[in-house]
Amino acid sequence: MNESESQELAGNMKHNYLSVSSLFAQPGQYVVPLFQRPYVWTEDEQWRPLWDDIRRAAEDTVVGKGTVRSHFLGSVVLELQHTPTGHLATREIIDGQQRLTTLQLFLKAAADSAAASGATLAAGQLGDLVRNRHVPEHDANGRFKVWPTEADQSAFVAVMDAAGGAISGEFKDHSFAMAYRYFASAIEGWLKPVPSETAKRADALSGALHQQIRLMALDIDPGEDAQVIFETLNARGTPLLPLDLVKNWLLREAVRQKVDFKKLYDNHWRKSFDLEIEYWREEVGRGHAQRPRADLFLQNFLTMRLHEEVGSERLYYRFLDDVAKHRGEATSARFEVIERNAAVFREIDEPDEDTDIGWRLARIKELDFVTANPFLMSLRSIAKDEEYAGVLEILESFIVRRLVCELSTRGYGTLFVDLMKAIVDGDSAKTIREQVVDFLLRSDANASRWPNDVEFGKAWDELPIYDKLVRPRLRFILRALEERMRKAGGLTEPFAVPAKLEIEHIMPQSWEANWPLPAGEPLNGKVAQLRRQIVHTIGNLTLVTKKLNLTLSNAAWSKDTEDTPCKRETIKAYSLMMLSKDIINQSIGPKIK
Repeated sequence: MNESESQELAGNMKHNYLSVSSLFAQPGQYVVPLFQRPYVWTEDEQWRPLWDDIRRAAEDTVVGKGTVRSHFLGSVVLELQHTPTGHLATREIIDGQQRLTTLQLFLKAAADSAAASGATLAAGQLGDLVRNRHVPEHDANGRFKVWPTEADQSAFVAVMDAAGGAISGEFKDHSFAMAYRYFASAIEGWLKPVPSETAKRADALSGALHQQIRLMALDIDPGEDAQVIFETLNARGTPLLPLDLVKNWLLREAVRQKVDFKKLYDNHWRKSFDLEIEYWREEVGRGHAQRPRADLFLQNFLTMRLHEEVGSERLYYRFLDDVAKHRGEATSARFEVIERNAAVFREIDEPDEDTDIGWRLARIKELDFVTANPFLMSLRSIAKDEEYAGVLEILESFIVRRLVCELSTRGYGTLFVDLMKAIVDGDSAKTIREQVVDFLLRSDANASRWPNDVEFGKAWDELPIYDKLVRPRLRFILRALEERMRKAGGLTEPFAVPAKLEIEHIMPQSWEANWPLPAGEPLNGKVAQLRRQIVHTIGNLTLVTKKLNLTLSNAAWSKDTEDTPCKRETIKAYSLMMLSKDIINQSIGPKIK
């Protein structure tokens, strides 16, 4: 939608500048559409600023200012719904559901607090704004002025029906309950500083909500393109996630096609996303690259579907590109493919290490190459478990060899997209594992080649790997070595290697103090030079607990006196690592001379 279209759309809306009481006083219900996201407002970002605005307006009345200011809380967009005779008048909330829901929680807290303080007039006035007193028998939920989206309905009923705010059971820690408790505590603290003024303050609070606290309500006629309005208001720079807009589009399209959108939502979206809101909205990544996990999923999903690298920006519009590419795909099929791949994404993101595939996925995740995820998601739908596990093993070898050989990790996004396309269009006479191996061996360019044994062996022996790899990746390699050593022969007891072990240098980084050179060797001689070359190589590294690491520090290898701590005896006494076993059994110490 361009600027002139947006202005024309805004011009067609009916604007009403209303107080909170005007919005909620008349019988009726504001319904949050199924396609909208669940409740996400928080104390720091929204509840506290809302209370500050309302409190200031109430205090203007308490102190008796001559001119009482109005406080503007923002706008809401509403669409009048056709309702049969005898039914409660309803409006669908196109935009502003978080604000209207929060106001209802606030009004409930204010009415309860006023009642508890003995301010019966204010309690009655405020209570009238949270209940429709006379509703048809067939519409029990019509008693509420606002009716949330389905994922939040049970929690909303629990909070709004709780007597005096006594919220218990499964919803006591829901965001609705937390919002109610925040507002109730803040209001009670404000009402009671001077007991003789409690009723006056409660009346002032009620008066502010009836007269001073205002919103702009924008009404659109039934039949207006609510989808266009919703996207125009929310798709540009607001906290609404691209996945919310995708959900909105899918449900609107289902309605347009006269498909059972409620069934599609219940079967394919509600459990996967709306009931797992904390997981999907959690910020992941580092620094400026942090973003909600839902964005990362959608980016991976669209990369897989479009067979091209999809950036983190404009994800909703890239979804529309996918719609265009798969124009003949039924809406029900779109729901299914998103649900299925959301489950695959979670399997990759939260692998179950008790399974072979989960264990291998955990290793790939520990290496932190998320650019491989679209390929892994694509592969999961066509490969059987055994073949999928085999490809994961190949990818691990490919990635680790390139890391140790110090080959660039740039361009992996393109590489894995090309690999994905190669498998989709691959030779059906070959297994997927064979196709992956063929593809990775095909290139001799530094950006994508698979190092051979000779190149890898040289780098493995000589690379100061401690300086070259970030700690999580180096720790992964050492853990992988330890696990392989334990499996060799099948005689060692299997137990998991803890992920939080620390990397320890057998010969210390500062070896000069307690690791003397052979007699007559100068500090600038060949032995010292060799020590400096190998101190950060893989052969001088092992894994220990944090406490053991602090104990070992720069200690000598063997004892000079009975009271002198030494690495050999300490590691032998306390470490279970197979990595360290061979070296501690050497009576002459590590071969570094």
